[in-house]
Amino acid sequence: MRDRPAGVSRSRSELPGAPVATRRSTILVSLLLAILGFAAFGNSLGNPLVTDDRIIIEQDERIEHGRIWELLTGEYWAGPRGNLLYRPLVMASFAVNRGISHQPWAFRLPNLLIHIGVAILLFVFARELTGSLLPALVAAILFVIHPVHTEPLNAIVERTDLAVTFFGLASVWLYWRDGNARTAGGWVRPVMAGLAFGIALGCKENGIALVGVVVLLDACRRRSGPFERGNGWRRRRALRCYLPLILIIGAYLTARGMVLGAIVRESSDIAVVDNILAHPEYGLGPGDSLFLARWATPIAVFGKAVLLLLFPDPLSWDYSHATIETVKNVADVRLIVGCAWLALVAVGIVISYRRRRLVLMALGFGLVTYSIVSNTYVIIGALFAERLLYLPSVGYCLFVGLTVEWVLKHVCQQGGRTRPIPAAILMLVLATVGAWYLYLTVNRNRDWRSGPALNAADLQTHPHASRLWWSVAGDTLNAGRFTETIKHAERAIEIYPHSSDAWSLAGLGYWRVGNADRALECLNRSFELGGLGVENAVVAAANVYKTRGGFGKAISLLSEHVAEKPTSATALNNLALYLVIAEPDSLRDPHGALPYIKAAHRMQPDQGDIVDTYLSVLLALDRKEEAIELLRRSLPIISPTDPCHRELASKLDQLSR
Repeated sequence: MRDRPAGVSRSRSELPGAPVATRRSTILVSLLLAILGFAAFGNSLGNPLVTDDRIIIEQDERIEHGRIWELLTGEYWAGPRGNLLYRPLVMASFAVNRGISHQPWAFRLPNLLIHIGVAILLFVFARELTGSLLPALVAAILFVIHPVHTEPLNAIVERTDLAVTFFGLASVWLYWRDGNARTAGGWVRPVMAGLAFGIALGCKENGIALVGVVVLLDACRRRSGPFERGNGWRRRRALRCYLPLILIIGAYLTARGMVLGAIVRESSDIAVVDNILAHPEYGLGPGDSLFLARWATPIAVFGKAVLLLLFPDPLSWDYSHATIETVKNVADVRLIVGCAWLALVAVGIVISYRRRRLVLMALGFGLVTYSIVSNTYVIIGALFAERLLYLPSVGYCLFVGLTVEWVLKHVCQQGGRTRPIPAAILMLVLATVGAWYLYLTVNRNRDWRSGPALNAADLQTHPHASRLWWSVAGDTLNAGRFTETIKHAERAIEIYPHSSDAWSLAGLGYWRVGNADRALECLNRSFELGGLGVENAVVAAANVYKTRGGFGKAISLLSEHVAEKPTSATALNNLALYLVIAEPDSLRDPHGALPYIKAAHRMQPDQGDIVDTYLSVLLALDRKEEAIELLRRSLPIISPTDPCHRELASKLDQLSR
């Protein structure tokens, strides 16, 4: 027997003025979801900035100085490292966040509240779709505690995934309600739906897939009752839903093209280490299939995605080369598993279309929203990431909720009466899975307590990840364990020899242990691979050249770097210093050094070494009075523990005599 259409005579919840009992239950469930959300992710609020958080939130001057217009009209990544991403609304939210507080918890709390908001929206929408409390409640609880969501909840910059899901789901829900209306009614609902969809696109580009969800839901409507899809309904739907969606997408793509200069990113611009499908020929040997590498690998990754939704342990923030290798032959077990899962979903869709379209809606929601990040019809900047499952997991959780309801009705009940033992077993299974997921989530949050802890934990999960090896190398460099730095960096190079980051870290390790020849060799290899933007590597190489009397090479290298990274204060300082003390004298140019040291001083006016260089430049230009004024102005703001403080005070006494 076919499903009765959602909302017909069983509930008025999709119409204005829902019953008080429904509102009361919604409030109670919302409180429960909030409690579970804080129970699962509350211990993440105190975690520090990690991974890309430090680059975007701490180092982006647009966010630091609250330049909202630049954020709305600029690329996601500031400066030359841009990667054709346009997420202006989330970037603006970071600027507002930073204006309120710099503390990491102040950034994570909004993320957690958005996550809880998504769970509440899922509950409300699922209840309207199913007309039943149980599947909606199970879906929302599963969503709010699922361990796979730990990445977007701990990595602050992944607010993009949280926000696109919240506003996207709100848009789909409002369009669904508007399509259920017996008459056209006012324009408040479709206008709000269109606004929510536009905000979703402004948060992250994968929100465009939600149009497919709206089409899917309309295709699954029954042809009876108030949902009779006659010409009048179709015209009304086209005018109130599909035409606005087309116009919003057109406006978004136009804005994206104007800001980025392109709609999509060219595959050639994506590094192998980020997404090997951008270069599927990489690493193939004789007899390996390029076709399978390109087109079968996404199927294998799909299988991994499904398994992570079911068994979310272990987890990792990094799935770069070579955590997931390309499929090279048809006997690859990963391909077989991926095909099996894909076949099961396809069979479920076909069967549910005839028997239970709510299941089709759930499976279709997950499949449609995952497809845009699956690297099939468009190559994205990552082969796979747990954050990419956030939006598709809405469909997965709804499917689980529907499955639980089916088991309860067909296994735990007989003749309208509940069978105690099967019902008790079902409740025990649900409680066990819920407790296990909650434990995994809380425990995984602890891995994010610091960058080194996260990298070390995930390296155990993915010992073949080049990026994780060089991340650990960077951690050991900061900790002063330079021999370990060299070891880890060389392991990263062994896995992926074209990594400029790994070569930079190896060079810095060798420089710290006093092996200047090997350091220079590694650093130059890094520069050849595009690592000229790494400040400490350039400073180290220039220092080696300088100690060997190669001031010309040092000045040239630093000049190239600051042209690319004009905010590198240390590089600017050293370049200015070398232009004053260079040998032979023909290389000296104190006039040329002045703008460099002024720029460095503007960025870090309280750094003693920068003030000392500024003093040297002014004295080289015979500007004694300016030098005295600089010292009088700077000494009060330089920390007494600064190694240069005492020497600068002595120089002020000498100059003032």
